[in-house]
Amino acid sequence: MATARESTFLGDMYARWTLDSLVEIAHAIAIDYFASPEFYQGDDVPDEILDFWLSYGSLKDFPNKDQRRILAAAIFGESDGYPTPTGVTSSNDKFHQGRDTLFKACIAAQTATSAQSQAGLDFPVTTALPSLRSYLDGFAGKAAATSYEQLKTVSDVAFAILRSDTVSSRFINVHPPISNEWPLQKSDANGDKLIPECIARLKIDGIDLKMPFPDLRALAQHGEQALEAIVGPSRELKEVIQKTYAWAMFTGSYSPYTVL
Repeated sequence: MATARESTFLGDMYARWTLDSLVEIAHAIAIDYFASPEFYQGDDVPDEILDFWLSYGSLKDFPNKDQRRILAAAIFGESDGYPTPTGVTSSNDKFHQGRDTLFKACIAAQTATSAQSQAGLDFPVTTALPSLRSYLDGFAGKAAATSYEQLKTVSDVAFAILRSDTVSSRFINVHPPISNEWPLQKSDANGDKLIPECIARLKIDGIDLKMPFPDLRALAQHGEQALEAIVGPSRELKEVIQKTYAWAMFTGSYSPYTVL
């Protein structure tokens, strides 16, 4: 059975994998930082921006996109933050297949009318949960924990670069500064505005967000919360249903929420 620590590890890892595009954006900023130093005259940029430029993909703690995919996709499949490749209609990895079954059961249970039997609607949830829980509980070993630490380290540096006043001011007018809790814990209008500006101005290859960034950030947060409920020690069914329902809505794949 997963412990509380493992619950946080899985949820946080999912959120960072969903926001993986931010690491690519930070890498592009690192290149721009040294190519155009006249635009970066402040002193609040993390020193690790040099590693993002020189050591990206070649040193521990700075895995590149392909390396991060190996680390994260083994657990969560393709990132929910990137569009589905052309010609692919559905995900066939174990995580997305198990999640889809649970999503449908939780949507039915959460949207039930008072005339419907709650016990009857809860039954598909209790049937779908063991399979996904068993799958996720299988990632409690050192290999998965090491993968998580690599994703955490590189994404923490990327987020710090993006929150830097010197960096953000290169692309948008920032007043007040971007919150230190963005993007994982809180929304921030300036942070949300920064991301599309960076993509447009830096012309980053291979970065195409699946949805508007505020929705993507919310998807990462709700996914983290739902996973904590799914594999956490308390495992209250009502909490699992509510949080998994919210997570499903922000994927943009289920009615009533639709990404435009």
